[in-house]
Amino acid sequence: MTIRETLKKRLCDNGLSDQQAQEVMDREIEEDAEGQKLMAHRWNDRMEDYPAAMLNVLWFSVRRRTLQYIDEKCPKAWFRPMFETQQTQETQRG
Repeated sequence: MTIRETLKKRLCDNGLSDQQAQEVMDREIEEDAEGQKLMAHRWNDRMEDYPAAMLNVLWFSVRRRTLQYIDEKCPKAWFRPMFETQQTQETQRG
């Protein structure tokens, strides 16, 4: 599986539909292309070619992007807590 496919599958495994996961990944890749370009030309590399820690780092970024997407497109989504950190939950409580 590629890095992109691995992250998209993880999004779906946590509640997003295939289309929603695709939109989140498109946004993540677009932001990377416009910003630091840290992953430019790597999204289609095989995930197995990278250390497991790389997936964790990427997941942190994709999770933040997913929360932005949820807030914009489906703020009452049942799966929002799947992407929140403890800090995010405490901030929302006030």
